[in-house]
Amino acid sequence: SLFVILMILGGGTFIKLAGLQTYYTIFVLLVTFLLTYKEGFELKEVMRVGLILLALISFQLVHSVMQVNYQLMSTQFLRSLVDVLLAYLLAKRFLSRELSFVKNVNSVLLVVIAHAIVSVFVVKMVGTTNVAYSSSDGTALFQGPNILFAVRNSTDINGYAISSNVLGLGLERAHGIFWEPSVFVNYVAVFLYINIFLRFKIQNIILGLLAMIMAWSSTGLLLSALIILLFTFLPNSSASKVFKKRLIRLRLGMLIIGVPIITTFFVINISTFFEDSRKLGSVSQRFYDTAGALFAIREHPLIGTGSNLESYSSALAEDENIYQLQGIAEGIDLNSKDVIKYSNSFLRYLVKYGVPFGLILFVGLYLQQIIRSNSKVVLFVVIAVGTSFSPILELMFFMPFLYSGLIFDKQKS
Repeated sequence: SLFVILMILGGGTFIKLAGLQTYYTIFVLLVTFLLTYKEGFELKEVMRVGLILLALISFQLVHSVMQVNYQLMSTQFLRSLVDVLLAYLLAKRFLSRELSFVKNVNSVLLVVIAHAIVSVFVVKMVGTTNVAYSSSDGTALFQGPNILFAVRNSTDINGYAISSNVLGLGLERAHGIFWEPSVFVNYVAVFLYINIFLRFKIQNIILGLLAMIMAWSSTGLLLSALIILLFTFLPNSSASKVFKKRLIRLRLGMLIIGVPIITTFFVINISTFFEDSRKLGSVSQRFYDTAGALFAIREHPLIGTGSNLESYSSALAEDENIYQLQGIAEGIDLNSKDVIKYSNSFLRYLVKYGVPFGLILFVGLYLQQIIRSNSKVVLFVVIAVGTSFSPILELMFFMPFLYSGLIFDKQKS
């Protein structure tokens, strides 16, 4: 479980918010290597890792020649090489320990989710007068008795915190150790996937759905609806081997109870977009981020923009793209934005490396060898949709899924 804990801590928690992600990644790489080097590395695996690294180096060399002032040895490029090595070692560790990985992810996420829910009620009881932490730009305050039991609040133009009011109950949005609810719900979705498709523990399913509702994230509610619908209609899932005759009744129950509940909350959540300036601002920014990424892909379809932050950012923020997006946003009543950010980490690979190599990586994600089951298409959908609204696909929890399908041969389910 040590590896699972390390992966989750490096997957979008306060470690990244505090600016320690690079140092933490190097630390975990060293720990993973020391605990994995006796696993017995096969030549073909090492060669495949070498090919991936060679591809990334080739992209960097090409862009350094084609673009003026493109820094060859940038921090982002070096991080990408380290990330591949770390993903390989983590995937290698769990290649022959799939059941251990699923069990430990389930157990650790159970604690993480419970903590997130408890934190909301702790803050409700003690109030939010104490600021435990604030973002560097001052746009987000984490309020509560301490950093372990704190909730994130946005700030108004005067820097004062704006409290949430989930379902009119006076509750803040749940996110626990992660920096915001839209990151937290990705892990809740993995938890729901395990407990619906691999294990089917009803108490964990209820806890997961409760966490999704308390996070009050449109991404989380969308992921919940997708998981329930896929379980209801997708044939030959792993659950069919376990439940057999009961599977029809279970699916019917999910369809009759689960879908209407999640759909209702999703509709309520969506309906508040134009009433809540924060929510409208968040939706507007996600629109800009996704559409801006698509524009950048259109402009650089074959080899992308390169991994350097300056090149990537300038490709997203071209004036022509901004003006075009502002016109579209005005037409559909979204807020106008003057910056395109990086929240869509799924499309980010296509932006950085172009469509051909990006699609190869997505094939690797689908063929991932960490959790092997007949329902891996569901896990692919969960990761693809969730990380399209959160910048976490390049962080260490999901990275091994991305590369394991390209590095390792298909194992028996």
